[in-house]
Amino acid sequence: MPEELTNEERGRLLDFTAYRKLVSSWQGKDTEDAVTVINWIANTLQTEIGKIVRIIDSSYGRGRVASLQQANLDFHVAGEKLAPMLEPLVDRVLTSCYESRLITFDPPFFFRNEEAVKVINGIVKTGEIPRSAKPNQNISAAQNFGFGLNIIRRGAERTLDASDNPFVHAIWQFIDNHLVDERQPMNIETIYKNFRGLNGPAGKHYGLTRRIIQIYLVCLTRQGRIRLAVGPRSGLSFSTIDYSNLAEIDFSARVLDSLTEIQKVTRPENWEVLQPYAEKLLGQSLAAVQDDAAIASYRARLRELFASGSAESRRVADTAERLFATLGVAPIYVSDAQQIAALYQTDLADGNDIDRVLHALCEIFGYQAFTNGRAERSEVDDLGNRLRDYQNLQRFLVYETELRTADRYVKHDLSGDRGALRDIVMQQRAVADKLKNLQPLIDEEVRLRTELIGSTPLQPGERGTIRALITSYTESYLALHDDVLNKIDDECRAILALVEGAEMRMLRALEDVNALQPAISGQLNEYLRALTNELFTCPAASHDSVRRQLATEPVHVCGLTFANAVEHLGNARAKREFAQQRWDEAIDLKLAVFFNTAVRERLEQGRGDPLIEGMLGSTTTAELRAFLVQVVSDTPDFADRINRYLKRIVVKPVRLADFKPTMSTVESGQIAALAHEFQQFLEDQLRSVEGDSDTLPVLQIE
Repeated sequence: MPEELTNEERGRLLDFTAYRKLVSSWQGKDTEDAVTVINWIANTLQTEIGKIVRIIDSSYGRGRVASLQQANLDFHVAGEKLAPMLEPLVDRVLTSCYESRLITFDPPFFFRNEEAVKVINGIVKTGEIPRSAKPNQNISAAQNFGFGLNIIRRGAERTLDASDNPFVHAIWQFIDNHLVDERQPMNIETIYKNFRGLNGPAGKHYGLTRRIIQIYLVCLTRQGRIRLAVGPRSGLSFSTIDYSNLAEIDFSARVLDSLTEIQKVTRPENWEVLQPYAEKLLGQSLAAVQDDAAIASYRARLRELFASGSAESRRVADTAERLFATLGVAPIYVSDAQQIAALYQTDLADGNDIDRVLHALCEIFGYQAFTNGRAERSEVDDLGNRLRDYQNLQRFLVYETELRTADRYVKHDLSGDRGALRDIVMQQRAVADKLKNLQPLIDEEVRLRTELIGSTPLQPGERGTIRALITSYTESYLALHDDVLNKIDDECRAILALVEGAEMRMLRALEDVNALQPAISGQLNEYLRALTNELFTCPAASHDSVRRQLATEPVHVCGLTFANAVEHLGNARAKREFAQQRWDEAIDLKLAVFFNTAVRERLEQGRGDPLIEGMLGSTTTAELRAFLVQVVSDTPDFADRINRYLKRIVVKPVRLADFKPTMSTVESGQIAALAHEFQQFLEDQLRSVEGDSDTLPVLQIE
């Protein structure tokens, strides 16, 4: 407050008041007196105004600043602004008065209201910052302000910990003391009134802001101590916030401003009954505590286990059932897995999770804890055994792919070269025997890996495992694959050599001879090439392709097996022999024309021509064929020289199948009649040949 004014200061202040009164009376008037008065006041103030202003600085400078805690606060007046003088004084007053002085933030961070929402979303609602979480504004706010708010500890920066926070303890103590009836709610404004200003619980002046109080209330909710009621303007689909739905809320200023009431979480009933079973389910010992927060965390973990285990346990049960059916062996632990799956289907979302789990244990396993209100050691041990068997089965199914591969390998036919396959057959039997007795391997994962699955890479001397069987089989299969493909390639090349060699060039040259029409080389070429398409082939013959496929099944995409390899080779050889036969028949049939008496008589006219001499000198089709192949390349006018003598000969092919006799069964006395019909058929064919009187028709019987 300012000091009393001196007589001189009081006189100047009265003069200034008089000046203002005169200005108020004479301003706005146009008279000569008004102008004189206003000018006099202006001239006077030019010299007096500084002294008048100094009255304020002087009186306040001689004054004092006090608070309830301090009767006199030293201060320093400098400049014309009050803020630089008052800010340190206000800070001293607040620091000495409010407990909130314990909340400090490291510069340059400044805590604003909107930071509270970010801190809650960053760590309070989930209880931790996941290791895999990508940095965002919420996580940054939690890390920047968590230490100052005393909800994070040094060395555990990613975990919510308000265990040493005096404000959280004080708020909880206030709620616990006033809500004797756990069903009774408390208006949230009661908390604000007691923890924002002066004279709070135990006579303390907390001085917390509304948003910081909300952060601490959500911390208590996270601990499972309280639940918060929200109004309809929150935008949430539920009316209360507790530890069961806290993590799924996207907090905002609207949600925080909609908080209406606080209610203590009822101490859970029957937890001491469920606890031994919960220890087996969670796979660890749980402290025998009565602390609601600790129990709430155990219950939350049970709900997470049931939520995550629901789909997984169903997958384990279904997959195991299908796998054992495929292997053709009795199912092992599948009934246990089905019961565990049924247990995990229990809906724990409505908050009555303890009784629901106990009831499910009764319905599914027949345990009497729900009925009798106490846990039986025999039931707890039985549940532990079932969970152990389920987990062993779950680990066993990690190798489902290898086991299905093993099943395909042990059922695969290895009836090829028994000598070459003897070692593979022995390993196949060894794996098959192990697949028939799986329970010891399911119970001991180490045995499963070492005795059945095998090592990657294969260990020296390893035998009788799935990977040893596949490795041995693959090496033998690759050798077979290469050998079969190479031999079939040889047969294919032999067929193609017919249509691409010298004899095909000879045939095409002969087809320019009029007497050898119609041409057959094109049709013969297509037919023989089509035969090659009927040979076994592999669409992906690389070793990498074979190895990749044999890693999961014993047959490559091409379908080659040890059992059908001989068949594929025999088929290729038969195709090649048939192609050669068909080729020889076609060539010989064409060349047979040159041994017809009428044709040779015509060729006799060409005596003296080396080509004609060579043809007439050939006594068999084989000799004629060899001669023509030899000379065709060096005789450009090959066809013209033959046509010169055979241009009037017309050879007509006649198929015996076209002869349709009038009788299908013949007695000895009917042979002459049948012969006459055939003679008539041939004569009709000759008469059908068009030409003049010099044309010599010749029939070629096919």
